[in-house]
Amino acid sequence: MEIKKRKLLKIVYSIIIVIIVGGFFINWYLNYRLERVLREKLSEHITEATGGFYKFNSKHLHIGLFNGELTLDGIELYPDSVVFKQWEAKDSLPKNYFDIQIEKIHFKRVNLIWLFSYKKLHFNLFEISRPSVKVYDSDITHRSKRKTRNLASKSLYERMSPYIDVLSVKKINLKNASIVYVGLEQPSLKLHFETKNIDIQDVKLGDDIFNLSSVDIVKPVLKINQIFKTRQINTSSSKKQDFYKILGKLAKRVSINQFNISDANIDYAGTLNGKLNRQQQRNTTNLFFTGLVLDNEKKTFALDDINFSTRNLHFPINNGFYTIKAGAIDLKKKAGSLKIEQLHLVPSYSKTEFAYHQPKHRDWFDVGVGHISLSGIDFARYFSNNILHAKELLMKDVKLLNYKNQQIEIQHNIMPMIYEELQKSPVKFDINNADLKNFKIVYEELPKKGTTTGVIFFTEMNGKLSGLTNIVSRPKQYIKLDADGKLMGAGYFTATWMLPVDSLNDHFHLKVHLHKFDLRELNQLIIPLASVKIENGFVNSLTFSTDASSKRAGIEMIMLYNNLGISVLRNKDREMTTKTFVSTITNGVLKSNNPDKKNKEPRHIRVSMERDPYHSTFNYLLQILRPAVLESVGISQKKQNFAKKVTGLIQKVKGVFQRDKKDSKEENP
Repeated sequence: MEIKKRKLLKIVYSIIIVIIVGGFFINWYLNYRLERVLREKLSEHITEATGGFYKFNSKHLHIGLFNGELTLDGIELYPDSVVFKQWEAKDSLPKNYFDIQIEKIHFKRVNLIWLFSYKKLHFNLFEISRPSVKVYDSDITHRSKRKTRNLASKSLYERMSPYIDVLSVKKINLKNASIVYVGLEQPSLKLHFETKNIDIQDVKLGDDIFNLSSVDIVKPVLKINQIFKTRQINTSSSKKQDFYKILGKLAKRVSINQFNISDANIDYAGTLNGKLNRQQQRNTTNLFFTGLVLDNEKKTFALDDINFSTRNLHFPINNGFYTIKAGAIDLKKKAGSLKIEQLHLVPSYSKTEFAYHQPKHRDWFDVGVGHISLSGIDFARYFSNNILHAKELLMKDVKLLNYKNQQIEIQHNIMPMIYEELQKSPVKFDINNADLKNFKIVYEELPKKGTTTGVIFFTEMNGKLSGLTNIVSRPKQYIKLDADGKLMGAGYFTATWMLPVDSLNDHFHLKVHLHKFDLRELNQLIIPLASVKIENGFVNSLTFSTDASSKRAGIEMIMLYNNLGISVLRNKDREMTTKTFVSTITNGVLKSNNPDKKNKEPRHIRVSMERDPYHSTFNYLLQILRPAVLESVGISQKKQNFAKKVTGLIQKVKGVFQRDKKDSKEENP
């Protein structure tokens, strides 16, 4: 009996060992077969999906049937050199192509039924170690008429759907990821993104819907290297893509429940005309949002909440000739607020050198704003119909510096009025009230013949804008600006400016009052530009108003002044000397007082003028002042013609406000 039991146990043990060994053998055989099939299928599908453009390799692929694991080592995805040369010869390369190398991809608990049904693929964990992605922008600078292949014309779901109906992943983890973008167009661009860890939870792709439960990126680094050329870059609108089109490459509908980037650092270096300028070596940026839903067909999106903050931002614009700097930017959706501190538009060259380097010899600008804040922002309205609505806008400590070098030939352009720019703005906006505090404008101009610039400046300006919008809601709708400040740091003025909202209403109103101003302060402007010096003259009160359009203006002015006297100058050996005889004749023509006598009515000026369209809004206002000022000082049109023949004075005075059209038809500030 005992012997029979032992024999039976031996048989059982033998059967168990055979089953185990057989199981391992079957597992090994199936793994081998599946690994080979899967590698072949992956390579086949990738080649088919890309029209033969890409090749796929993997050094090792392992499948664990018992634990549902899949591991790929040494993955490579790169353009097939033969196909690349064929497409390049036909001038039909895709706009972007990739070279991808990945150390390891590890799938855990894969639903291997997909291998047989080709319908559903689920797995719990998708780990990617050391992915290195290089993105190349094919050189299409000289290919405006080429027939471009677009490998991404279909969405990711549309490309996946012949093989998989639903793809879902519980967790994706990217370790030590690196992405490099190399742009071959001008300006050329190199981007390098790296991060130690990216965690993505619950990924689902099916029915042309792509959803992420959460994305968390900690301390990523973005390195930007941009090379600008002196020649002007013309970017056609056809090359621009909105984010709906870009994200439409994933699926028709994209949603992200929660997204977080924390402590991101940006390293920016730019090269302009061969000069390297490392404008930013480190900044801290954070971005958090929830409830993002994009419909890429309807081009709509919704967002439950968003918080964005960055510090010490530097961003190049205008082909690198300017850099926007910001000390801090904070955007909070739930608070309905946007705050920007220490915003500065910084030119890459000094004011005396800028126009020589700029391709179209544009004017030099330097713009700074100490504080900008928008409050009461209606984000829901913006997300639903792309209208920026806010209750309050505040701008403090604003500085606008402008320098024009008349010794450089410039390109002639017809200049739109400032309200035309607002009307045509691509962003529709509606802001109830806007306050401007401590505003400063300085305009300098270097004459064609001279070494000293003429300067006019406005300081300590404060203003309030009512009805700031470019959305027409009623006839005869205007933006109203009430402002006050000082002219040349001395004369206090107030102004009311009414700007049309409707593009069909080409009509604006301006009323200005200047109180107690010493006219000699204007010598900083008129001596260098007109070779005229005001020896005496004091304005007690000046009231000026105009009803104008972009083409012409009607002007009324009452300027009460006394003791006006001037000298006409000549530039001899770079020194200004007085033309005594001409000055005597000129002072004989001028009215030294208004009114001429105490009991006499003051001269009330009503004149009109045509606009020179090659000058900006600011210069147009100076053009409007010119005929009224001349009439006010007693130089009627008849006397202007006489004085012009005798002394040339009027042409000099005109030069302060309006340059000769033959000399320049370029904008002023």
